[in-house]
Amino acid sequence: MNSIVTRTILLSIIIPTYNRCDFLKECLKSVEKEIQKIPKPETIELIISDNASTDSTKEMLKNNFPNITYFCNERNVGVEENVDRCFKYAQGKYTYILSDDDILLPGSLKRIMEVIENEPNYIYINAINFYKKFTSIPDCKSPRLKIPGNIITKNKEYFFELVNIQITLLSTSIYRTSIAKKVNRNLYKGEFIASAQTVLECLKEDGTYIAFKEPCIAARSGTTGGYNLFTVWVKGYKRLILQLGKETGIKEKILKRVYKKTMLKDVLKLILAFRTTETGLGLENRHYIFQGVKEFPILWLPLIAATYLPSKCLMFLREIYMGCKHK
Repeated sequence: MNSIVTRTILLSIIIPTYNRCDFLKECLKSVEKEIQKIPKPETIELIISDNASTDSTKEMLKNNFPNITYFCNERNVGVEENVDRCFKYAQGKYTYILSDDDILLPGSLKRIMEVIENEPNYIYINAINFYKKFTSIPDCKSPRLKIPGNIITKNKEYFFELVNIQITLLSTSIYRTSIAKKVNRNLYKGEFIASAQTVLECLKEDGTYIAFKEPCIAARSGTTGGYNLFTVWVKGYKRLILQLGKETGIKEKILKRVYKKTMLKDVLKLILAFRTTETGLGLENRHYIFQGVKEFPILWLPLIAATYLPSKCLMFLREIYMGCKHK
């Protein structure tokens, strides 16, 4: 009598996509190359969740990646619903939702599989940014998260304060699947923070949390996936951190400290970038910023000034700042 061998899947890599055939092809090449380097490639499943693409995505996959598991929605269900379906498709012990325009870096998957042996609740994998075409790591800027070494900890408050805003980037998070599947992502629908919400749910449960010093992915900058960055980083992030954050057991003073730091560092930079280009902020974004800072007086001067000062004044101040910085 023949025995049935059951395949044990440790990691589900799932890529949501929509009309980005060329980006997806480049992404998949990097993933398949990394899968071939690990001792047990059969412990990884690779899945595509196509949000009813109208370009040549389906043909490209059939011709170049015929063995990949492919799901295609009958209609475009929106970015958030497609990401939520990715979590439902996962069969592995851990789930990794990878953006279709990002690139896995050499050796990254081997390192990920090694730390999975620690059975953490959550893994943050660092990223570098690149624009247009990825060439090599030295051509990119420094990692998004600057830490002295790999972090393996059971202290959720320390870990959260360490990674802070980075949990909003989809491609830097690997979750324990049993936790991720229980998350009701409809609670924050419309705010495009499924990643951050799922991270906080992982922090709710006591366990081990890991952050990598060296980057595992190259994240393509300049492509937002069709969402408003201010909806994510100001409106959604504030509500998520100050409400759901409390449920994780993290002290309120730490949550507020992280939020204020994010606003002063990351969101202020985002506002200035918008204001010093022809893009502009728009009334809706200005409203989000006002709502985001009104209860934190320390944020009033820098963010309100950056929001309402004429763009020419901001460009002048930016030139002065950059001149002082390089002296």
